[in-house]
Amino acid sequence: MSYLKYCTLDEKKIVVQLVTTILSTNKSISVNDGEEWTLSKSTNKLDILKALNSTDHDLLRIRCAETNERLGWIILIWDNNYDQPSSVICDHAANDYTEALINPILEQWN
Repeated sequence: MSYLKYCTLDEKKIVVQLVTTILSTNKSISVNDGEEWTLSKSTNKLDILKALNSTDHDLLRIRCAETNERLGWIILIWDNNYDQPSSVICDHAANDYTEALINPILEQWN
């Protein structure tokens, strides 16, 4: 089954790394495609990846899988900048959890 069909290869690598990292810390992800929540509180990596990249942007809401506490959010904008694929991560919650999650990925890809 294919996923992330409408993005660059590097954007795909970054987003797969991002989702893998989030799920490795016992978190769930909800996906909003700009119009509706297409996936709610999932811990299934493939389901999450399939829910992404159907529009020009996605909002990821991250929660603790056990307590349902909201931990942060991340906005992905597809094809945002071919010269810098990490710009697919366009914005995120300004909190310790989200920044600790995002910063290593951005450092690796910048």
